[in-house]
Parts: sequence; C-alpha cells; structure tokens
Amino acid sequence: MRNNYKSIADGVIERFIEVKSICGAWGQGGVTLSQPQFKAAQELKDRFWLYVVANAGTPFEIIYRIQNPALLVRSFVYDYGWQALAEANTSA
Repeated sequence: MRNNYKSIADGVIERFIEVKSICGAWGQGGVTLSQPQFKAAQELKDRFWLYVVANAGTPFEIIYRIQNPALLVRSFVYDYGWQALAEANTSA
C-alpha cells in the first residue's frame, strides 16, 4: 500500500486512503484491493478509506469514498484466473 494518508494538525494520521481510478463509469467489473491492501483495511478499520475515482481524467470525475471497506464485504468473487490454481475433474 502506498503511503496515502490524511493527517490532522498534531501529526496523528486520521485516515489511510487507497485510491482506485477507472476510465469510465464504476460498473459491474468493480475495483480490486490486493491482499496487502485488504489486510491493511482489516487492521486499520475505520481509519482505512477506499476512494474510487470514476471517469478519471475527465471533467465528469466522481469520487466515491468508502470507510472501512473490509467490514462491509459480504462476498468474494473468484474470477476465471482461479482456474489455473484449481484441481479440475473431467467426466470421461
């Protein structure tokens, strides 16, 4: 995780921020946190923020801010890349 953070006057770090940018609208494809980023979110709890910048680099940018995304996760999606790690059974 990069050292993206916002601190208050006395030097205490108020929030750690992970920024993800998307060229277009924030759609079904979503954004990804790496394992170290997700672990940081779990450890930092309410001090960890995920910022998603949709339409990045355009006049129509929208910044979505999510506090403590690890707490809000309801499911994990294993995409097609997991096939390479899986044991497959064939019916023959």
